[in-house]
Amino acid sequence: MQHQTIMSYNRKEFLRTSAALTAGFSLAGLPLISDAGPTGTKKYGIQLYTVRNDITKDLASTIAYVSKAGYNQVELYGFDGKTFFGKTAKEFKAMFDTNHLTAPSGHYNLPEFLYEGKTDVWKAAVEAAVIMGNKYMVVPYVDDKHRTGEDFKKLVNSIGQAAELTKAAGMKLAYHNQRVLMVKHFMNIYLHKQILKW
Repeated sequence: MQHQTIMSYNRKEFLRTSAALTAGFSLAGLPLISDAGPTGTKKYGIQLYTVRNDITKDLASTIAYVSKAGYNQVELYGFDGKTFFGKTAKEFKAMFDTNHLTAPSGHYNLPEFLYEGKTDVWKAAVEAAVIMGNKYMVVPYVDDKHRTGEDFKKLVNSIGQAAELTKAAGMKLAYHNQRVLMVKHFMNIYLHKQILKW
């Protein structure tokens, strides 16, 4: 399969690529960037979740390919409270350094903290995020089973704690809006109003 550079994308290719994002790219479908790379001045980023199907098969090769494709910034996911895909934060950072990649942000979906109040889990994520060089820690999603009035209240409280811990470590906390949560519902409005206070 011959790759096209992202600079020469037409509408048809853009739509094909956008559709692939929904299911998760395979590396064969990842668009190459012609004017990026380790020595380039432009920054091109990609969510690591985009290549999730390959990450689970071969972590090292996927990270290397993302770099070779011309991306130099990556938004993380996959931290389970202790490791990224079985790698400690230091080991994962070494892989990024080897491939000239940085990680300005990361998604940290940790139900043990968000809904059970286990602060140590978020503290571990903060330590990992600092090692990875994150500037932003992102709460990415509210799972279906947690879309209840009780859990929304727990989430608001946890996000407040997370904001303080994240700020103390020199980073900012972000919340990734999802379409399903933008529906006009009392708890959704309550959640967003509380988040905006921080």
